[in-house]
Amino acid sequence: MLSLAPHLAAPQGILTPCYKWWEVPYYWAGLKAYDIVAGRTNLISSRYVPSTEALDMVPTLATSHPDGSTLKGAVLYYDGRFDDARFNVTLACTAAAAGGVVANYVDCQRLIKNQDGKVVGAVVQDRLGSEPPFEVYARVVLNTTGCFVDQVRHMSQPGAPDIIQPSAGAHITLPAFYGGSSRSGIIIPKTKDGRVVFMLPFLDSVIAGTTDAKCEVERTPVASKQEVDFILSTLQDYLGIPIRRSDVLSAWSGIRPLAADPRAKDTQNTVRDHVILEESDGLITASGGKWTTYRLMAEEAVDAVVATGRMPTNVKRCRTTSVPLLGAGPEYSHVLAVQLAQDFGPLAPPAAQPAPTPSALVPRSAAASAPPGPPRVAISAHTAEHLAQAYGSRAGRVLQTAQDRNLGQRLVEGHPFLEAEVVYCVRHEYCVTPEDFLARRTRLAFLDARAALAALPKVAELMASELGWDGPRRAAMTAAAREYLATYLPPPASEPVAAPAS
Repeated sequence: MLSLAPHLAAPQGILTPCYKWWEVPYYWAGLKAYDIVAGRTNLISSRYVPSTEALDMVPTLATSHPDGSTLKGAVLYYDGRFDDARFNVTLACTAAAAGGVVANYVDCQRLIKNQDGKVVGAVVQDRLGSEPPFEVYARVVLNTTGCFVDQVRHMSQPGAPDIIQPSAGAHITLPAFYGGSSRSGIIIPKTKDGRVVFMLPFLDSVIAGTTDAKCEVERTPVASKQEVDFILSTLQDYLGIPIRRSDVLSAWSGIRPLAADPRAKDTQNTVRDHVILEESDGLITASGGKWTTYRLMAEEAVDAVVATGRMPTNVKRCRTTSVPLLGAGPEYSHVLAVQLAQDFGPLAPPAAQPAPTPSALVPRSAAASAPPGPPRVAISAHTAEHLAQAYGSRAGRVLQTAQDRNLGQRLVEGHPFLEAEVVYCVRHEYCVTPEDFLARRTRLAFLDARAALAALPKVAELMASELGWDGPRRAAMTAAAREYLATYLPPPASEPVAAPAS
């Protein structure tokens, strides 16, 4: 991920704070084992950092624990962080650029079988359109619908045992100052009830989580007050500042598709790895897994497709280990944000004026009355960094849209997202609803639910212009988006969760 999309993924330093002396060698040894297992793919070696350095890295870290123990230092290790929304849509666009066909908001209604009972296609329908359902046929049908895979499997085999055991994980977003404007995060490897909680910098904010509880599969899971309370109260033991519920900018929940292989003989086989199986009806299902193994999972799934013998025989070996995603590749540079700030920032030199036209060709009166061109778009260094990280080498296309359409203004105060991004995502990234943009092309809904609601009217206005919505259609799309975005609003504000640690 770091090599295929360097604009979307980067190493992330994470501290494990230690408040008892025995924790220092214990966590150091564990994280050194992490380094050894990673081998040559290890990002940066873990190390012990004394308490003074730990506080310099995360100034809000508590110097003492509620039980009276004091900070003995921390163990610093490195993992990866990435913009999951941008990575997801960039994968789809990269597939389309390679010749794939991508269709958004198309629901599978039922599977089509041949006379031998083998799945050979699906009846699907455009959820947002008015056209009737239509049929799609294929040599192989691959079911990769995440936590919904069992619903698709049951369309063919109603009695098939479930392979997904869904687990909900809640998260919250806090202002960046909770991390002390730090680029490092903290992880609490074992809470009072044995769970893991983290606080990490993410897109100019701080996210914290997570919970882990069995749940039912639903399209829009919501973080409960109890889950938010757990995260806040756990963090409070490790921060030296009071955590106010009123500071929670957004709260959300996601469903992990923990997979259990139905071919296994025992029931203790639920894993966070992935499961790929071909069933008796020829349907291939791939589920489970996690983002860090997505590419390997896809490779193994396609290998399973080829192994059916129903695909062309001239298929070459998988090469996605070296195929950069759109926005990366040779044209991307790690100093792109600086280049954008230089070219489009407030200190950028004025745009070059075209050479004057000879007066013999254009009358002076006509030249004097010619309308001026659009003003050069100007962006802040903050926006330049955002565009470089979100779009990579395609950031210039977003700025060209801003220039051509005079859409260089921010969508909402306090966040770097530009109006031009809405138009760009509609034209080039399959964005067809306001919530697509606010939650799945950007992460504004996850970062700040109130800001997303404030930006909604402008997003709907720009999308209506691009997609030709009439008044009723625009109103309906806005109402649906408002209802969805409301699920990210945090619980009501109250007093601090508890007195802060020292």
